[in-house]
Amino acid sequence: MDFKSVILEFESCFPQIREYGENRVAWYAGKETKKEYEKIKAAGPYAYFYDFVNHYTVSLLSEKPLSTSLPKLFFFIERMAESDDCSVTDLLKVELLEHIRDQSYSIYQLALSLMGPKTCELEKTLDDYMGKPVPESFPQK
Repeated sequence: MDFKSVILEFESCFPQIREYGENRVAWYAGKETKKEYEKIKAAGPYAYFYDFVNHYTVSLLSEKPLSTSLPKLFFFIERMAESDDCSVTDLLKVELLEHIRDQSYSIYQLALSLMGPKTCELEKTLDDYMGKPVPESFPQK
């Protein structure tokens, strides 16, 4: 997987992200959703992951009962972590793994339990600048 193809690969695996993204744009901006979705997508992977993928991931992690899409999502995330393109692993780290750490401890723990070995290894590097995760350091939700 490379940085230039990460959005298309994500949309290919998760076609529902378009509807999710359009609904999200309508919710927070009240703009014409199809155009705004495409505008954010055209801005590149960082904007796309920031506005759509990280929130989509947390919404799946928050579903009760658990979403059947989670294993497939974390398989995709593991593929990103395994990428030889450091831009892909940086994207994963900055836009998704940091965002997961900003959620409740229960969401973080669930995400950890679904992460593959490379993703866990990358997630651990967040300790260097975010500190070690302990239950008291997470927002109460």
